[in-house]
Amino acid sequence: MAWPEHYPPNCPPASADAVERSFFRLVNSVPPSESDLQSNCQKFPERQWGNSLCKACGLSIFSTKEDALQTKQRIPAFRASVVAVASVVPSSGVVLHTPSRHALSHHTWWLDDEYTEACSLLSMEEE
Repeated sequence: MAWPEHYPPNCPPASADAVERSFFRLVNSVPPSESDLQSNCQKFPERQWGNSLCKACGLSIFSTKEDALQTKQRIPAFRASVVAVASVVPSSGVVLHTPSRHALSHHTWWLDDEYTEACSLLSMEEE
């Protein structure tokens, strides 16, 4: 895999795995756009991430729709977001389970720099 230049050394972590399964991601547009695949470190490059830089370079995804919906309600910046299905495939990058105290199903997904079909992996969740 080829990682973006802005990733710090040893990122993603060696414990992250290439997987094939569906996750849920909060996105801003219907249909999801390229900006929905920007990591926090790309959106906020001036922020000092400290020990969290590697995680900030990945994308937040959830293994349960319930955790995605609860995150949407809990964090004001996500209230206007919609839930999309992220169909992760091994060639897209790697995933690591990174639970938080509020979202036990939270994972971080680091996209391969050369993977060009990532936007097509997001589809809208049917209600």
